[in-house]
Order: sequence, then structure tokens, then C-alpha cells
Amino acid sequence: MTRQNPLLEGPVLSSLLKLAGPIVLANMLQAAYQLVDAFWVGRLGGAAVAAVSISTPVIFLSMALGMGFAMAGSILIAQYFGAGNTKSVNNIAAQTLLLIALISIFLGTIGWILSPFFLSLLKVAPEVYNGALGFLRVSFIGLVFNFSFFVFQSIMRGVGRVTLPVYIVLGTVVLNFALDPLLIFGWGEFKGQGVMGAALATLSTQFIACMFGYGVLFRGKHG
Repeated sequence: MTRQNPLLEGPVLSSLLKLAGPIVLANMLQAAYQLVDAFWVGRLGGAAVAAVSISTPVIFLSMALGMGFAMAGSILIAQYFGAGNTKSVNNIAAQTLLLIALISIFLGTIGWILSPFFLSLLKVAPEVYNGALGFLRVSFIGLVFNFSFFVFQSIMRGVGRVTLPVYIVLGTVVLNFALDPLLIFGWGEFKGQGVMGAALATLSTQFIACMFGYGVLFRGKHG
């Protein structure tokens, strides 16, 4: 029996806007992580900003792979969900999560090891190198959480529940804005970690987003 989804009922344009709006907003909020990091790291000086700027394209290149697999899973999930085949939806979701976890662990490990090599290819200046290396390595560690949240988003989109990921990302962006100064500059006896602190703040919020997503999936209350 075909499942009915309120988002897919009514005029096509209205349905497209209802689906696309939250997805576009979620993507914009994902980009806000970099804006928040730039806002706080900029107070450390030009070398710190350069360290983040140099590291970001390398991370985005890795993230593109995870997003591709997650989108593929979303298409399959949408097909089976529309057909009312809940068992296949659950199987594909589980297999996609497992595959993405393995890929992210592999890429994160390789990326962490090869970070000095990547920076040497980019001819990073000596005064930028240490900050870029710390930021890059922490970001590679966070791939497993980042990729897992991509899968959660894709599963929610596949079953037509596109708004929930937006709320989670919004909450973690706000939290990232609060954690950044603490981990970058320190507080009281806690010593700030400089550029690497920005990556640690993002890693922490990505972990929280991932755990929220897993909690939703395992409770099965949204599709």
C-alpha cells in the first residue's frame, strides 16, 4: 500500500517549496559553521584565518563523498517509503549508516595521517602550518559524526520529514557560537587551543547533532 505524505499532496510548486525550503535552510546553516569559526578565529590574526581557510577545501572535498552516498541512500529510501515497504526502508537506512561509518573512519584515519602531506602540497607558510595542521586533523576526526548526520538528514528527507534536521542544525550552530570562544581563547584556568579550538568546538557540536539524529532514528518516531 502506498504511503501518503502531506508534503506531496496539492500543487506541485507548493510541494516543491515545502520540500526545498527546509533543505536549503539546513544547507545554509551548515555553512554557518564556517562563518562562526571565521568570526572568532579572526580575532587571533591573519595567520589563524589563513589556517582555517587553507584547511576548509580539503575537508569539503572529503565531505562531498559522504554527501554523495547519503543522497543515494535518500533516493532509495524515498522509493521504498513511497511504496509502503517499511522493511526495505529500514534495511537501506541501516546499510547506508554502516557504509558511511566505515567510509568516514577510513577517510578520517587517512586524512589525519596525510594532513602534513596535504599542507605541503598547498605550500603553507611556516607561521600558518601548525594552526592549519591542528585544525585539519581535528576536522578529519569529526568526519564520522559529520557523515553520520548527513545520512540522518537524507533519511529524514527520504521519508518527507525535512524540518527536523533544520532544528538540530540550528541548535548546534548556536552552541558552536558559544563554544568557539571558550575553546579558542580559554576561560579562567582553562587554556584556549587557538585555531584548533575552533575545530574542537565544531567537532563537539557535530557529535551532539549526530547523537540527536541517532536517537530519532532508533526511536522510530519520524518515519
